[in-house]
Amino acid sequence: MKDSFTSKALATAFVILTISVIAGIVTMTILYKTEISKLNPTPRPTFPSTTTGPPPVMRLPKNLIPQSYKVFLQPHLYTQIIEKINVTSPNQTMLFTGNSTVNFHCVQRTSTIYLNSKDLAVSDPAVMDKNTNEMISVSELKYHEDESNFLEIQLNNALEAGRNYSLFLAFKGEISENLDALYVSTYIEGDPDYEGDQNSER
Repeated sequence: MKDSFTSKALATAFVILTISVIAGIVTMTILYKTEISKLNPTPRPTFPSTTTGPPPVMRLPKNLIPQSYKVFLQPHLYTQIIEKINVTSPNQTMLFTGNSTVNFHCVQRTSTIYLNSKDLAVSDPAVMDKNTNEMISVSELKYHEDESNFLEIQLNNALEAGRNYSLFLAFKGEISENLDALYVSTYIEGDPDYEGDQNSER
């Protein structure tokens, strides 16, 4: 009986201690919130639920597979002659014109063709179904003014998967003086210092 009384007393003390701890925690929480509300603290910073989207995909879509290219390129280097103070000198225009025809296979139905085009004036688009020789009209040419340098060709009718097509484009642009795209470079033949020494000896 003595052991049973001792066990009951310990259990009762444990329950009372547990209730006291819980009551103390609740009381401290209430007091903390009350004091915090009096201080008017700065609210925590919030973060947007969505982040900035990834940069645009720089590669062309894989729904159209090019099979062959035919390119005509015509540089226009000296198209004008300027006379200035009795000296005739060439005016180097640094321009070029040309056209291209791309034959491609469609693997996924689409009504838009994407190309890479930088610093080019593109015109006269013509799309043809190679299976039927029928022309597909173009509704709009759209330049993407960003780092992708995409030229978007929107069609009035969709290109069907499994068929072959061709795209003709005319273009013109300016020959670059930097080492990109179509650029111009100059060089001097021979050794200028050596030729000067030869002439002075004569």
